[in-house]
Amino acid sequence: MVRRRFQLRPGLILAVALVAVAVGPIAPAGAQIPDPDAGDDEDPLAPESPQERIADARAHYAAGRFAAALDQLRQAQDDLGTHLPGDARRLLQLCTLLDTAQGALGSFDLLEAEAAARKALAIEPDLDAAKVVLEAIERIDEILAEKGSLPDPAITSRTDHIIIQHHQPRLVERLLPLLERERAALVAKLGGGASTTWTIRIARDREAHVVRTGELGETNDVVATAPTDLSTFQEVAAKELPAALRAAAVDASIPKSLPGWARLGLREGGYALAPATVYADAASRLAGKTLAGASELLALETLDSAMTPAPDLAIGARLLVELLTHAKGDRETLLELPARIRKLARERRKKGTGAGADPAAGVLAVYGYGSVAGLDADLARWIAHRKLEAPRQEKQRRQPVAARGWKPTLQLDSESFTLFTTCDRPVAENALELAEKVRATFIREFWDTGILIPGRVTIYLFDKSTEFAAFLRPHGIVVKKGDYITPHYNPALGAACMGREGISRDYLAQCVAHEVTHALAWHLMKSAGKGGSWVVEGIAHYVGLSVHARTGEIELGEVHETKLSRAASFFRLMKRDGKMLPLAPFIDLRQWDMRTTRHHVQCFGLFHFLRHDDDGARRAGLQAYLRAITATGDGRRPTFEEHLGDVSEVERALGSYASGWKPTSKKR
Repeated sequence: MVRRRFQLRPGLILAVALVAVAVGPIAPAGAQIPDPDAGDDEDPLAPESPQERIADARAHYAAGRFAAALDQLRQAQDDLGTHLPGDARRLLQLCTLLDTAQGALGSFDLLEAEAAARKALAIEPDLDAAKVVLEAIERIDEILAEKGSLPDPAITSRTDHIIIQHHQPRLVERLLPLLERERAALVAKLGGGASTTWTIRIARDREAHVVRTGELGETNDVVATAPTDLSTFQEVAAKELPAALRAAAVDASIPKSLPGWARLGLREGGYALAPATVYADAASRLAGKTLAGASELLALETLDSAMTPAPDLAIGARLLVELLTHAKGDRETLLELPARIRKLARERRKKGTGAGADPAAGVLAVYGYGSVAGLDADLARWIAHRKLEAPRQEKQRRQPVAARGWKPTLQLDSESFTLFTTCDRPVAENALELAEKVRATFIREFWDTGILIPGRVTIYLFDKSTEFAAFLRPHGIVVKKGDYITPHYNPALGAACMGREGISRDYLAQCVAHEVTHALAWHLMKSAGKGGSWVVEGIAHYVGLSVHARTGEIELGEVHETKLSRAASFFRLMKRDGKMLPLAPFIDLRQWDMRTTRHHVQCFGLFHFLRHDDDGARRAGLQAYLRAITATGDGRRPTFEEHLGDVSEVERALGSYASGWKPTSKKR
């Protein structure tokens, strides 16, 4: 909850006084603005009985000394030990509202001041003191509409973690809760800076509009308040204040040694996926050859020349950071970039292959690029990929999500998933956290195949098989007693898994990862009638079996030993008994024909083989095959052989790979 604590600089006691200096008296003829300090001196002859205190309160009220009247009424109530008489209770209510209205007006909390004054008028319609407050607020609004801001000195508004020095009470009151929530999200994404206060200053003119960098807590002049239309200024400020908050968060949370392009990209929000409009804008700039390329960005070692960067540079930096943190690695890799480059340089010096001192070359080497052209090509692919993907994701996320045909006891939401469950909260939270890790891993490994990652995915996690059966019944699936219910993914419903009954923690983790992978690659299923369907199960088993349930780690290709041993032994058994399906017809199988364990083991084995045999020599071909299926929906033998070679040769290599298959992970 946001708490507002407002302070005024010395010499500015009331908003009314400020308005009076700027535009003249605001009170109607004959009306006086009460002096809040009047009557505060202690009277040595103060009355002692409750009745005398009430009489004295009426005198203070008539003189406009509402704080003094309120104090007397509260003391009278304490003395009586019960409620005040009816007329005194009404007076207490009015004094409370008027004192609140005057105090809020003095600290420019206009929303609270207006609300209190209107409540007072509802009790006493002809109350001049309440009308004076509303007239003062109206004059403040007139100044804001005419000049864009109030005159100096500035107002200081606070929440628990944010200080804003400004001249815009209406705007800042509206933005403070939003900024506090934005700050919490930034801390969660970037880490660090949780206990530090962030200071932002809204300057009154363009000359004072200087964006400062440095440690968290420094003043950042982020919005210039030149005379302008109020609605225009509010629109600008609403965009620029969150940007200033991001700059403060980045400065607080990342190493100072990070190069300028990385700092700029993070400041622009590259730690998170951008709105769809950003990708459309970037694609347009890319087509016009104005978007900053990798060579220009990597040359930006400091931000001295880019404090107010051109849009081409700012957008380019944001999307480069986004590519590297979402598709080519993670946030930790980027934050460790200077240390990794230094380590790489030391290794090169030892090997005599060059000092590797060029920072740009170091970035390329850390991320596995042989040249700037390769990074530019990936950046262009990422922009094109997200331009298609982002609008659909945003549309999905706006749609309401509800559990269908079943009553869960708990709903949890993350950035990309909604989980409905009857399991315990810790089980559900672990499943949701794992789903987000699977999604991040999937994006890093397969985004360049053109697979469009869906937006929000629904996960159903059932505590008992009877609940699972009840969930399936309205959808035409009748489960008989003793039947085994297979976890599954349906694009119209979501991913459905068993949570606890009769299953291990390892199985649950692998099951969630498997079904979430189906959700992430669901449109591969359009190849169901055109071959390549083995990929649908192969990719899901490949990701699912890579999960380390106890640590939550996912290292693709490293499989839980008990599962791998079972899969490997079954694979060898199929080969020995002649039950391994011939590869040529297997590739052309339709999705609905893959129903046996033998089919699933071979799907997994073939995918694992193509990713890891001969140190990943076929991995690029597999990615190209996935890209072709995504584009055409056709994964039959001709497409397979175009990208992965002759089926008979692949089959011989697969047999050798299967016979020597050993667990790739340690016992857990």
